[in-house]
Amino acid sequence: MGTVGSGVLNIIKKNNGKIEQTSGQTIVVKKALVRNLQKYQEFAEKVSLTTDFNEILSDPEIKIVTEVMCGLHPAKEYISGALSAGKNVVTANKDLMAVFGSELIKLAQDNHCDLMYDASVAGGIPNFTHIKRFLCRRSYFKNSRHCEWYD
Repeated sequence: MGTVGSGVLNIIKKNNGKIEQTSGQTIVVKKALVRNLQKYQEFAEKVSLTTDFNEILSDPEIKIVTEVMCGLHPAKEYISGALSAGKNVVTANKDLMAVFGSELIKLAQDNHCDLMYDASVAGGIPNFTHIKRFLCRRSYFKNSRHCEWYD
């Protein structure tokens, strides 16, 4: 996983106690979508790796999808798929939001989910901040949270 993806994972793992104190929720990073399983084996002990996006879409426990890819495609398709499946999305993809932001915001509204975005700096800190805000706002969640990201 790249700098931002591994940064998000590390920040969540490091700060999960604070997140739970603040929001009453625990984030569980359930899966990470990667292009090459062999390349990212060093992360396999921390998170389940997959190359199949449908595993994420079809998992009812996954409520938040965090996208940290560069470029427009396939990031747009992944975010669109997640929003269409009713999953909340956090992204740091400035290019994507500049080109497709209005379309994705409407898709989030149509599917009654959140699309949170911010510029990516400092290894995923904006992503983490949005996830934390989301959990604090969403009182309907019970027990543990599930979070996802792409790299």
